[in-house]
Amino acid sequence: MAAGQYNLLIEQGATFQLAVAVTGLDLTGASAALQIRATVGAEEPLIALATPDDGLTIVVESSEQATIAMVIAAEATQELDFPRAVYDLEVTLADATVYRLLQGVVKLSPEVTR
Repeated sequence: MAAGQYNLLIEQGATFQLAVAVTGLDLTGASAALQIRATVGAEEPLIALATPDDGLTIVVESSEQATIAMVIAAEATQELDFPRAVYDLEVTLADATVYRLLQGVVKLSPEVTR
């Protein structure tokens, strides 16, 4: 299963929210992680989200359908300062199989109101 390509636009100083529908995988007991880095090889992530209590939530609707909700607080987006970065979203199933669900470019829209 190849990762989907989806580019993100984060508005600096605003809460970022995105819900990703997942079909064909049983996410019961799964975990997820998302990292944004300046480049693929950058040592430290600019943002790191994870389940269950760090910005990612998995809602299982059935064994074939789920939603992964991501939230980055306004306070965290306020601190971002980059024109372009990269990210991916990975899920680890209950049997330890890892899938990269999404990947792409992250653009930051600078905040004017401060």
